[in-house]
Parts: sequence; C-alpha cells; structure tokens
Amino acid sequence: MKTRLVIFVAVLVVALGWASSSLHAKDGGSRTKVLAEAGKTFASSEDPDFVAYDQALREYVATQIQKRYGVRLDPKSYSGFSLLEIEALLKCKKAGEPADAFLEKFKKKSK
Repeated sequence: MKTRLVIFVAVLVVALGWASSSLHAKDGGSRTKVLAEAGKTFASSEDPDFVAYDQALREYVATQIQKRYGVRLDPKSYSGFSLLEIEALLKCKKAGEPADAFLEKFKKKSK
C-alpha cells in the first residue's frame, strides 16, 4: 500500500513539474499574458483589458503559426479570433497544399 502511495505522489510531482515548466517556455511571456485573461468577461471591444488581451492573443498565435507552419502573418492585420481560425485551418491542410488558399478567405483588418 505504501509503495502505491509513493508511486502516486512521484507521478503527481512529475506531472505538476511538467505542467508548470510548459507555462514558462521561451515564449512564456506572451502565453502568460493570454492565460492571465482566461475566464474574464469584457464590457465591450473597446474595454482596455480586452484590447490588451486581443493584442497578446494576436502576437502569440501569429508566433505559433510561424513556428509550426512557416507562415509569417502580421498580428496587426488580423483579429485574434481570425488568427485562431487560420491556425485551425492550417492544421487541416495537406502537406503539399499552399497556405495561400486558406489565407484568401480572411479579410485583413484596416488598422
């Protein structure tokens, strides 16, 4: 019985260590900014907290798209939710398929 308890505690410690280390990765700064806003509600799209959240989300997702798929996107040209949708579509594309076909579906923001 004690052996099972020791193994359980050891696995729990390793799992918690792994989870916390993934939060402090190289790009943890932008990831932490996005996660800091998790669960919050915003009054409107002009709310300063929402603007900060959307900016952090756009930067983080654009960086992830560039790292994973080699597609460089300007985070200021797309909304955060458009970038999330682009990332989801890029996950589904075939290996030889060009990414331009997916990007044509999204209008760029005029900012």
